Amino acid sequence: MNLETETVSFKSLTIDDSFASVIKEEIKLESIIYTIVMWETGEFEIPAIPIDILEGGRIKMTLLTDPLKIIVNSNISAEENGLKDIKGMHDINISNPYIKIIYFIGILLSAAALYFLYRRREIHIQKAEKWVKPKDPPFIHAKKSLEKLIRPYPINRKVSEDYYVEISRIFREYFENEFFVKALEMTTVEIRDYLHLMSLDDKIVEETITILQKFDMSKFAGHTPENTEFDNDKEHTLKLISIYHDISLKALNYDNK
Repeated sequence: MNLETETVSFKSLTIDDSFASVIKEEIKLESIIYTIVMWETGEFEIPAIPIDILEGGRIKMTLLTDPLKIIVNSNISAEENGLKDIKGMHDINISNPYIKIIYFIGILLSAAALYFLYRRREIHIQKAEKWVKPKDPPFIHAKKSLEKLIRPYPINRKVSEDYYVEISRIFREYFENEFFVKALEMTTVEIRDYLHLMSLDDKIVEETITILQKFDMSKFAGHTPENTEFDNDKEHTLKLISIYHDISLKALNYDNK
């Protein structure tokens, strides 16, 4: 019985595949139904199943069900089980000689049809390879990547680390492709030193280093931000990328003059 603010998250059932397999899981709002097929006879134990109780997108507690013992029997070895042997194979003689010719022609036609389809597919692939969609510019590629990045749910240390690893990669990849530096291989301190060499506004440099240090805290120090910080950090990253894109355009226009 949960509070109105609580939700339930069920886990997949992991069992010994040599004895039994889970072939279906029906997840409902407040319950889950596992369909299990048994491969062996004997005593089998379904292990305790963890059930997460969430509140506000975070794991509040984890409950464990009691292990369940099941005894699997078979009537194959029982006396008078009523099972019958499978009937043996019977040879079928083709009395009509034209049937063989029809079969042979059918095989030839099938082979010709498969060859035609294969050639048609090969020609289609060759035509498709002649045109390749051009790669998006660094700014457009980074913007699309950020739009695809979704705030994780439920929030825990592991998904927070994965989220900030990805958002850090998007920013560093953009910076590397826009300014031709190995930002993906540089530390935050090395990026800070490079930004100072670019003679940028101190506020921009400070904002960039602050957000990169926050990425590092979630990536390496196990920091789990608040719920609202995920989307805010994504918007802040897009804002910084837009600022650096404008800087790059201004520098390009200056060089052209």
